[in-house]
Amino acid sequence: MSAKKPPQCRAGCEAPVMWAQGPGGISLLFDKTPDPTGTSRYAVMRDTRLQLHARVLDDGDQPRPGVEKRHQLHRDTCGQQRKGPGDG
Repeated sequence: MSAKKPPQCRAGCEAPVMWAQGPGGISLLFDKTPDPTGTSRYAVMRDTRLQLHARVLDDGDQPRPGVEKRHQLHRDTCGQQRKGPGDG
């Protein structure tokens, strides 16, 4: 039996990614590695059912220690962004 491959970006950069349920129940794609700069406005946590949830941090708000970590939206870090109409 082969191990399941972890999720990767399908736009071409192949970075490890993860899906989390964001505000309003929308699914958001994040970089799997926590934000190395510590500036992301998103805090991600895993609940008791191992589901990922994200919330937007207000100005001055911090992730809950030991519960949440800052993660960047993958669209902000992907080097293979697909360009839409009018993006040059």
